[in-house]
Amino acid sequence: NVIGLNTDTSQPFYLMGVIAAKMGRKAGLVGGMEIPPIQQAFAGFKNGAKSVNPDFPISEAYIGNFTDTTAAKEAALSMIAAGADFVVPNASGATVGGYQAISESGPEVRSFSIFSDFTEVAPNNILGLYVADYAQGVVEVVKSIQDGNAPKENVVFGLKDPKVMSFTFRDDGPVSVPEDIRAEVKAISEKIAAGEIKTGE
Repeated sequence: NVIGLNTDTSQPFYLMGVIAAKMGRKAGLVGGMEIPPIQQAFAGFKNGAKSVNPDFPISEAYIGNFTDTTAAKEAALSMIAAGADFVVPNASGATVGGYQAISESGPEVRSFSIFSDFTEVAPNNILGLYVADYAQGVVEVVKSIQDGNAPKENVVFGLKDPKVMSFTFRDDGPVSVPEDIRAEVKAISEKIAAGEIKTGE
């Protein structure tokens, strides 16, 4: 009686890619290591961006670990120097280095907080926040078991589970996502939740 719990990170990253392609010129993705969760997230971002503009340029780099903040910072700075105005770091503990690079590059470089709120690190650059609450996911599964609806296979949480996965826009900063793009992203998010858009394929 064992089931696995996971989150489909390609879904919120797809939304980030849509926003990047609508608001930016080029994106950069800085990863820790080439492992499935990060590859899945980045695939979502690329698919979202390409759904807006098939030719939208995206660079991708992996620093090879999850602790070297300097390497993450240097990778992000390199992408920004090459024209990226949307950069998303995804490297666990090293992620903060990416946000430091973004902050130091000025408000024209945009990003999204992922997993934790990095607004204090890059207060002029963060457009939104993605958070996954695994604990709430466990609560939801336990409730379903108590109700006699125990999952029969591994559970994958996504945008259809707002208590577990949230993607929110920031309204208190000098940069924000315009209302028309927010409306489009909301509609896309609803289609993803309904299974009408596959984000990680």
